[in-house]
Amino acid sequence: MKILYINRVEWLEQLMDELLKFGYERVSEDPDVILGMTNSLMNESEEAYKKYPRAFKIQYNWDLYGWFFTNPREGEYDWNRYVSLLRQSDRVWCPSQEVVKRMGEHMLNNGSVIKTYIVPFEEDVADERYILMPLRELPDQQYSWFKSACDELGLPYVISNHQLPFEEYKKVVARCSFIVSPLYEASTGGLTLLEGYYLGKPVLISDSPYMGAKDYFGGRAWYFDTYDDLKSKLQTLWNDTPKLNRS
Repeated sequence: MKILYINRVEWLEQLMDELLKFGYERVSEDPDVILGMTNSLMNESEEAYKKYPRAFKIQYNWDLYGWFFTNPREGEYDWNRYVSLLRQSDRVWCPSQEVVKRMGEHMLNNGSVIKTYIVPFEEDVADERYILMPLRELPDQQYSWFKSACDELGLPYVISNHQLPFEEYKKVVARCSFIVSPLYEASTGGLTLLEGYYLGKPVLISDSPYMGAKDYFGGRAWYFDTYDDLKSKLQTLWNDTPKLNRS
């Protein structure tokens, strides 16, 4: 089977490498399947759909948040156009059930969960007594909760905001006390949760119906629902930080 793999993210090339092992062929012309891996290449996917109408069309839809349409950032993608692309697709793969839920709200019923993966890294692990919030600033209704709660409690923290060089980022993850994903809506909660958990770091996440990290962690994470509950859980995890068994 010939696949036109539309991707620009280096670590996602490993998926295509695995497909090649199963006898699939990567092509640039006349595909049996078009697999688009990122909304940032909408143009390429749209052109491929038009050029090869008989190909089976798949998009990996990483996220489709409510604020995309109600409170978009300046220079945001054209999400209505992206919804149209998803609607033209035979199948839409999503990293969590929460993204499928949002798709349903846009009358899209072709979504199914295909969980993502991480490329784990090794690093010297320590607890240097700070809490890590790794997500970039977003117009999410709960984004400000983490900083406000830590400031009120007097707890030390790092907000890495996707700004650190990779070598520094690895150290920040490996040396935190635990990791928090406070957002109301996130397709995976941030892959740092999985990277940190692999290194033995506990994770605290929102119990929102749109928090996709629940699909990955289930009962292995700590959860909060209200702002006051976030403060309570932060203090509890700080006072008695769990020690996870990596073996």
